[in-house]
Amino acid sequence: MYYLVHTVSVIIRQFFVSNPFENAAIEVPFGPVFFNMIIGAALVLITYMVVGIFYKRRSSPAVGSMLFLLFYLVHNGLLVLMSKVEFNKILIGIILVAYMAFLTISKKVVMRITCDI
Repeated sequence: MYYLVHTVSVIIRQFFVSNPFENAAIEVPFGPVFFNMIIGAALVLITYMVVGIFYKRRSSPAVGSMLFLLFYLVHNGLLVLMSKVEFNKILIGIILVAYMAFLTISKKVVMRITCDI
């Protein structure tokens, strides 16, 4: 099951998720494709760390792969949102604080649900 979920996840990330810098309101250094490659590498690392908040490694690889895809899409969406606000530092700060609060609350809810079982 893991290999199927992983393959679908890779296909979605490679072919169906857009470059968040392609239609950015401001110019990005070295062009949008190269910039996306650099940020994409960091995005994978950040997504891996965020998935680790909710998922115990090797407990269920298919679930981990689905969570990775979900959070990758969320993080890519946040980058699209940041590019739409023209990388305004104040608005980016608000977006990041709101996302951190969401992660904190989500972790507490997940812990409460799993500890009650």
